[in-house]
Amino acid sequence: MTSTRELIDDAGEAWTQATSGPFLTACQDGSITKRAFDTWLFQARVWRGDYHFGREFVRYVGHIMSIAPDDAIGVLLSGMTAMDDELKWFQATLGERGVGLQELTGTCKEYCRFLRAARSDPLAVQMVVLWAVEVAYHESWRKHRPMPEPYHAYADRWASPGFADYVAQLGLLADRALQGQPDEVLAMAREAFAEVCRLEKAFWDMVVTTAE
Repeated sequence: MTSTRELIDDAGEAWTQATSGPFLTACQDGSITKRAFDTWLFQARVWRGDYHFGREFVRYVGHIMSIAPDDAIGVLLSGMTAMDDELKWFQATLGERGVGLQELTGTCKEYCRFLRAARSDPLAVQMVVLWAVEVAYHESWRKHRPMPEPYHAYADRWASPGFADYVAQLGLLADRALQGQPDEVLAMAREAFAEVCRLEKAFWDMVVTTAE
């Protein structure tokens, strides 16, 4: 039986690259430029809380809720509620930093296509994808703390105990969904996790190259 823990362990370097990179290191040592950080701020807002990816992510979670067991609904609802707060935070912070509109990157578009395709996968695979997206974001910020201000305050949003608890609950739901699945579904779950790792790395790399 494949578990979320095994997915991370087996991913090895792909997981390390998905949760690290020059952007996060620069935030940690304080060398990040305003342009690079503002690029992340806008693209992350698009990616996590608004426009194309945000809409796709909400639809993705909503689709999971429509087929998930009743005892999973509370966790999924809490995540969607948190997304509303996150969007408001992004909007306020972008305004405070005077960040204007930017072009949506190819990486964000690719992530949208991936989520659309994943909605046709078995529930166990969909749960793995949801957990993978959130645990990667949590781990990326958690392992690069402490950061100098103002970046430490940003990192604390996704490295917080509350977000860690939500991610852990998603992991339990994914583990439960994986139990008893045939080999072909487990293989799909492993492939989906590997794709999330690839897209996460691409996102962190995109922030740096776009800001250059």
